[in-house]
Amino acid sequence: MSTTLTAPLPSKTVSPEARLAIRKVVVLGAGTRGAQVAAHLAGLGLEVALLDMVPPGTEDRSLLAKKALETLQKLKPSPLHLLSHLKGIRPGNFEDDWKELKDADWVFEAVIEDPDIKRQLFAKVASAVTKTAVVTSNTSGLGIGAMTQHLPLEFRKRFLGTHFFNPPRYLKLLETIPGPDTDPSVLAAMEAFCDRVVGKGVVRCKDTPNFIGNRIGSYGLGVVFRAMQDLDLTVEEVDTLTGSAIGRAKSATFRTCDIAGVDVVAKVAGNLYDLVPNDPEREVFKVPDFVKAMVERKWLGEKTGAGFYKKVGPDILTLDWKTLEYREKRKPQLASLEAAQNVADMGARINQILSGKDQAGKFLWRTLSATSFYAASLIPEISDDVVSVDRAMEWGYGWGMGPFRLMDA
Repeated sequence: MSTTLTAPLPSKTVSPEARLAIRKVVVLGAGTRGAQVAAHLAGLGLEVALLDMVPPGTEDRSLLAKKALETLQKLKPSPLHLLSHLKGIRPGNFEDDWKELKDADWVFEAVIEDPDIKRQLFAKVASAVTKTAVVTSNTSGLGIGAMTQHLPLEFRKRFLGTHFFNPPRYLKLLETIPGPDTDPSVLAAMEAFCDRVVGKGVVRCKDTPNFIGNRIGSYGLGVVFRAMQDLDLTVEEVDTLTGSAIGRAKSATFRTCDIAGVDVVAKVAGNLYDLVPNDPEREVFKVPDFVKAMVERKWLGEKTGAGFYKKVGPDILTLDWKTLEYREKRKPQLASLEAAQNVADMGARINQILSGKDQAGKFLWRTLSATSFYAASLIPEISDDVVSVDRAMEWGYGWGMGPFRLMDA
């Protein structure tokens, strides 16, 4: 199976009559993802309104959205193209500013990952938008069709999933997920807009749990957890083996978990376990006991100051997953990795590490082969072509080679 073939992207050939004239976007939900998507869209010159709930017990009814805009100015790397782009975002709330939806071309939902809350919200949206507005959800894995099946067909035709990966300004991937009633011309036009105007690498997914990126990414993480425990490796050793050494992001596995939030990682895996009862590999999604303990202790990563790594003054401490104690960081001694570090070609380098008989070679063979074969087993469940799967993992997770290019190598 070769991945040198290119998968067709409908957005490249969309007909003129199907193109969308999107000038105003209303973002529902001023959390991390919603606020950062609003910032990215405002930087493109679009008119943006950012709405959230009215917080109880405060005089400022739009406080949540305003605080989100303040947070945008502090984040690094900055989600803003220019600081002045904040002026292009109007903060508001779901009650006083619901009128913003009346002339919106695109309504982008990014509220909490609760299917009941989303269904209630979309029922309210359906009665407020025009018949030409496109409405999308940023859900990272909930069923698109199930969110709006109680709403009129005309609304469902213009509804789909648009899943941005975090941080939205910097990660290339945008997963589009049509529901069972999504109009193909609306889907194609939205993909064209996100490709040409929003500047994303668009990958069309099927409406299956966690879509492409998070389905395979969650499995890959589960395999890493198991292999680390079975081979008795440390957090530093795993991050050394799963980062730039194999062409992946420098944040590797556990630094990425800290950035994303250990609780978020655990919740995504737990939700997936519940949603795929017939998956032969389902047990891989079970969260290890030490991760559950981290969540209970609020060791959630960057947002709480401690996760798999903890900064104490100028020092970075590492979690010992067996004792749940922090200790000084240790430099890994991995012979096969050190022997291959000067091999420039990534495929050749990975092959050389895999040929090693030490723990590094065993770990990478076990994790890379399992993840690649799992991805292959999901065709055509999650996608009809292997190129889309590779693009999702390369553009969304920073993998130098997606699972099929990796198998070719």
